[in-house]
Amino acid sequence: MKFKLSIVMVCLLAFLSFFNHTTYAQSISANKGNLSSGIAVQGKLLSSKATDTYKFTTNKDGEVYISLDQTTAGFSLYLYNEGGKSLGGGSHSSRGKNNVIKKNLAKGTYYIKVTPYSWNGISNASYRLKATYPSDTTKPDSVKVTVKSKTTNSVTLNLSAHDASGIKQYEIYRNNKLVKTVGNVKEYTDANLQPNTTYTYKIKAFDPFNNAAESGTVSAKTLPKDTTKPDSVKVAVKSKTTNSLTLSLSSHDASGIKQYEIYRNNKLVKTVGNVKEYTDTNLQPNTTYTYKIKAFDPSNNAAESGNVSAKTLPKDTTNPDSVKVTVKSKTTNSVTLNLSAHDASGIKQYEIYRNNKLVKTVGNVKEYTDTNLQPNTTYTYKIKAFDPSNNATESSALNVKTNPKGGLQSGVFVEAKMASGSAGDTYTFTTNKDGEVYITLDQTTAGYSMYLYDQQGNEISGDYYSTRGSKIVLYEDIQKGTYYIKVAPYGWGGISSATYRIKATYAGAISRNPSTFEPNETNETSMSVNSGQIYTSTSESNIDQDAYQFTTNKDGEVYITLDQTTAGYSMYLYNQYGEEIDGDYYSSKGNKIVINESIQKGTYYVKIKPYGWSGTTSATYRLKATYPGTIKRDGATFEPNETIETAMNVVSGQTYSSSAYSSIDRDVYQFTTKKDGNAKIVLDNTTGGYSMYLYDQYNQQIDGDYYSSAGNIIELNENLSQGTYYVKVTPYGWSGISSATYRIKATYMK
Repeated sequence: MKFKLSIVMVCLLAFLSFFNHTTYAQSISANKGNLSSGIAVQGKLLSSKATDTYKFTTNKDGEVYISLDQTTAGFSLYLYNEGGKSLGGGSHSSRGKNNVIKKNLAKGTYYIKVTPYSWNGISNASYRLKATYPSDTTKPDSVKVTVKSKTTNSVTLNLSAHDASGIKQYEIYRNNKLVKTVGNVKEYTDANLQPNTTYTYKIKAFDPFNNAAESGTVSAKTLPKDTTKPDSVKVAVKSKTTNSLTLSLSSHDASGIKQYEIYRNNKLVKTVGNVKEYTDTNLQPNTTYTYKIKAFDPSNNAAESGNVSAKTLPKDTTNPDSVKVTVKSKTTNSVTLNLSAHDASGIKQYEIYRNNKLVKTVGNVKEYTDTNLQPNTTYTYKIKAFDPSNNATESSALNVKTNPKGGLQSGVFVEAKMASGSAGDTYTFTTNKDGEVYITLDQTTAGYSMYLYDQQGNEISGDYYSTRGSKIVLYEDIQKGTYYIKVAPYGWGGISSATYRIKATYAGAISRNPSTFEPNETNETSMSVNSGQIYTSTSESNIDQDAYQFTTNKDGEVYITLDQTTAGYSMYLYNQYGEEIDGDYYSSKGNKIVINESIQKGTYYVKIKPYGWSGTTSATYRLKATYPGTIKRDGATFEPNETIETAMNVVSGQTYSSSAYSSIDRDVYQFTTKKDGNAKIVLDNTTGGYSMYLYDQYNQQIDGDYYSSAGNIIELNENLSQGTYYVKVTPYGWSGISSATYRIKATYMK
């Protein structure tokens, strides 16, 4: 029996060892950088739990020889391919012994992992590692540098070179001195030069294996210094208020306008860029001010406008009129008031008075909810309305009595206190249509149980028990009618009283808060989202479910993103029949979730739930769903274009600049070629990492799996038959980046 158990344990350990290696390889990354063929590197591990990973790329099939020697402790050596598959290794060596991996490999990228082995009482140790593999030794050819354009203080160069393995970078030399190393770019601008001066340039082009070739020399002379002042400098008054004046600014210069200086009463008050208008604020009412401006070109040549005088408007001394306060709704512990007032200058703010005491100052809002009130109690309200000049008018008094305890309004919290361990609370609600009910009990200061009954007294759901600080959720499909919720103490030992909070969200007419989209726990009370629009919302507890809905009028892709999370979340997609299509996605704080599905036209629901909240009381997130159908495009940024149906059409040879607003913002572009022939797609000017893919009209991938870091270029070249094609651009390897830009150009047969 012991022998059989030992065999099982050995097999289990072997499996776990393989599993650990596979898991490692799937998330592999080179923390020690690249290995050059035949060049040894010295390494050191600082603890018995440390790991070093190296990367190398061979551009030819052939034998690879990896050696680990000069070890001052035991080490293990492993080899993986780019897909994370183990190719060899796992052998162990002791101090001073060598470890070797010898393997015939196809061209590609590989990873080497070095780990401690049998360190007993050893805190750190060193080693030497060398990988010898087939390597490209051919230099780039056709290395050229030409002058594209010049200014008084800059020269823009065209750079070009060719290599079968591609160009990794260029070194720019000015007057035989290295001034800049750039990636595989097509041009470079050398700035901060002297006017009317000749400079000599040459470049070195490097392939991915650091083979280098040098261009010939080219000379360029910067333009003479610009000494011509701007002309047509004008300033005019566009508009005025009691304490501000808005000026229109204009000027002309062949080199452009760099900035304006704004003078008020002969004193400089502001320097601005090349703007069309400027607003001067914090002025006195009914006062005349004199303005002039100085316009500067890029060479700091300046010209001055004539004077223009303007008088601010007289001070407003008229109080607002038509100040009213009415009751919009009320619950057992809150009153929602409608606020309104009129003033020719607008309303700046309201002061809310309850029982003659100021309780809140708000902006120009249409309603205000006063909370934490007592049930069945009368409160007196009045408001003061203020215009921008602080003229104020007060409304007449309004008496409001809160509802008696017991009735629940959909989506509205009720805070309650239970006086003893033998007490119990009963709540009632009525829904006027069939649908879901979502009932939550939280913020408990003792244990509770909760049950749901229909109006005949039949139990629908319940037998749920919680301890102090825990939560209970009841989630059921019910028919229209009246229902009862019973809350009872559970496990009160030595507790004389305790509090809790309850909320029921159910089908029927509810009041929405447009700033938070609450309540939206159920399909019937879900928030409708427009395609491509971003929504920011809040979860007020770890049982606060949010439901969103959208309707697409044609078949196609839906691309749903959840990001900017301040706690963990899960996200699910359902069809109109309540069947789950996609989901079971979980994320921690700061992570993202993406759902990408092909769907048919119809109505769908997205449900978002807190996940793994420990010590978190509330959190926020951002949601966007892009789906087929009529959408609003933003012509400046080509958003939304996450799906084929919402793709941005690109014209052959035209360059488009765009941005990704987050690390999960995918962009899709489309083009149609009417002839067979070559198509070339270039992605450059990247300020973050990107990948790019090419698909045909049947959504079959033609080319792609290309990844780049910031500043690098991706190029796709394919011979295509006539038809429609799609290019998908996705962020890649964003660490600490919240948004980034890029430029795309597709050249194809018209």
